[in-house]
Amino acid sequence: MSGCWRPPGSSRPPLGGADDTSATDGSRARSRQLLPYSDGGLFWRRKNGLFAKNWRRSYDSEKQSVISGRLACGEMQMSGDAHNHLLSSPLGDKFKVAGWVVEVRALTITNDGVTRKLEPKVMDLLSCLATARGEVMTRDELVGTLWPEVIVGYDSLTTAVIKLRKAFGDDSRHPRIIETVPKVGYRLIAEVEPSLPNSACIAGPVTVQNLASDEEPAAPLPPATGRLAERHRRWLPLAAAAIVLVLVVIGVLWWQPWVPEVAPAHTDQMAYPLPAEPSIAVLPFDNLTGTSEEQYLVDGLTENIITELSRFKHFFVIARNSTLVYKEEPVKVQQVAEELGVRYVVEGSVQTAGERVRVTVQLIDALGGKHLWVERFDRDLHDIFAVQDEITRTIAATLEENIDLAEYDRIRREPVENLKAYELVMRGLEQSLMFTREGSEQAKRLFEKALELDPDYSEAYLGLAFVHLNGYRYGWSDTHSREESFTLALETARRTVELDPFNYRSHWILAKVTMHSGDLDRTMAEYDRAIELNPNDAGLLADSTEPLGYVGRSEEAISRMKTAMRLNPRYPDWYLWNLASYQYEVGEYEDALASFRKMNKMPNMARKYLVPVLVRLGRMEEARAEMAGFREQVPDFTLEDIRLMPYKDKEIHERLIADLRKAGLPEG
Repeated sequence: MSGCWRPPGSSRPPLGGADDTSATDGSRARSRQLLPYSDGGLFWRRKNGLFAKNWRRSYDSEKQSVISGRLACGEMQMSGDAHNHLLSSPLGDKFKVAGWVVEVRALTITNDGVTRKLEPKVMDLLSCLATARGEVMTRDELVGTLWPEVIVGYDSLTTAVIKLRKAFGDDSRHPRIIETVPKVGYRLIAEVEPSLPNSACIAGPVTVQNLASDEEPAAPLPPATGRLAERHRRWLPLAAAAIVLVLVVIGVLWWQPWVPEVAPAHTDQMAYPLPAEPSIAVLPFDNLTGTSEEQYLVDGLTENIITELSRFKHFFVIARNSTLVYKEEPVKVQQVAEELGVRYVVEGSVQTAGERVRVTVQLIDALGGKHLWVERFDRDLHDIFAVQDEITRTIAATLEENIDLAEYDRIRREPVENLKAYELVMRGLEQSLMFTREGSEQAKRLFEKALELDPDYSEAYLGLAFVHLNGYRYGWSDTHSREESFTLALETARRTVELDPFNYRSHWILAKVTMHSGDLDRTMAEYDRAIELNPNDAGLLADSTEPLGYVGRSEEAISRMKTAMRLNPRYPDWYLWNLASYQYEVGEYEDALASFRKMNKMPNMARKYLVPVLVRLGRMEEARAEMAGFREQVPDFTLEDIRLMPYKDKEIHERLIADLRKAGLPEG
């Protein structure tokens, strides 16, 4: 394979990291612990860059040096640009890729008058892939070449690939330029047109001739004699000890977690005011394994960390829906902090290998532009939930000195013991959240399979309760009537509370089901208990406002909705629908109309509140037009349906009925 090379023995360490003892030779294992990426080779500094050469080096009669193995695209020779440290390539400083003119030193690609700037590391990646055009470059080869003196995860490489694709306008699903080879690496598949060649990146044995005079071996010195020789002999042990000390220090530093510099965020650039309490955004963890099976594990870990951090009442934790948009996107911590209005950002990655898992996590103070905590966990796969708990506890203790971890331990959920059941539940939740009849039926089967594996798995009962509730609300059941679906929803919701009384979602689903029974007092009690267990879940806060509106606590509902919107800045449209209805109930008609107008798409049932808002503002023509559109889709809907709504505040109820009547809704 042509392309980029790494020193012999320099492949990425296995999941065991520095403790790996797989080498058969003891000295080799010891050298790996000291200099993990120089095992078996020698680094030689020269004026125009860094050479790598194998120990098995020979000089022939013409004083030619034959270096075994492949020479690295940039480890072999670096450009004279000391600031950017660009790697050289046999393609030269200027070549073409898919018609784009690549100018390495200028860090640009140009096509049809459009010029795009690349970061130095992204340009290095392009040079390496272009040199090996048509051949797969493994992730290990690329990471070792692009980051030769630091230890980074595959996520750094993935970010560089994403940026390069974006610059070319390439699509990972239908690639024209860079193809991903799952679990292996990347291949440049576009046409490459080289310019003048050089010898910086060549496959096979390389003969290096005509070395510059300052690199010629010096003539041997005559043997030292007398006191000079004795002085040299006395200094030899000290020099050797110094060299060993330097190697040890380098080895220790090499294995320290490497973290990039972070540009600080600025409060005056934030889209939202910074909360007084510690504010946190947990970005989606990267799936370094790359398979869909592991994606459920990775997504679940991210969501669970968000959930567990949300339990701390003195924290402000951004909802998963608002951080999900950054998934698989190259994003700076500064950007995240300023767009979401938070001080702290959590990033991480997950990689599995057989029954082992590696989780890397970092906690970043975006305002200070510094890392507060970086850790790598190498564990058995079944310990993934213990890792999740340790991450949560460490973040909490780092951000809040007097955090009550004892209370957290008391109410935290017990980890599931069956990973297969966990995966089935995650898949079931994904199906149920599609909100289709087919998805609901598929979710039901997955939850039932999970219960076959673990009959007391509360999350599986919780998922079933949601499925049965949708069977009642929308008739999405192939086997049960609506009345039967409601009975099953209530039974399974109560069962999940029995199995896990400290799971806020258990009380949440019981509240949602109870709401449809008309028992508003019990509904609000269950919502209150759920919020007590998790005061930071935006979806819970938004959902819990519905009974408040029915009992005349609309001001409180507005306040709670605004809190939910701040926790979830990328909130769905139904947040605005809820807010607008409560603004109507308290007489804030202009604000209600403004909330409705912010919605991306107006659901038909939302019109039953938009119409009375328009009536109150005297915009009768618009109100009648909206009512006509509403009735076109639900011709059987009448004022009788409005009378069945469980309002305890009679004034609001009668006002709503009167306004809808004025707009043309029939009595029924």
